[in-house]
Amino acid sequence: MEFIAPIHLRDLISVYARVERVGRTSMAVRIEVVAERDLGQTEVKVTEGVFTFVALDEEHRPRSVD
Repeated sequence: MEFIAPIHLRDLISVYARVERVGRTSMAVRIEVVAERDLGQTEVKVTEGVFTFVALDEEHRPRSVD
């Protein structure tokens, strides 16, 4: 995760996510956060990152992604 800019009081925050990769037992999701400032006049990317999620079974072992 990369912190690019601070979020200010009164910013309107939008969070965007997309699946980048699906493997046998996991998937990677890219998340970007954009702040609108000055009543929507300015958009600033404030953070982004790629997060990996692993599918687990009842015994907490990796299982196939459906």
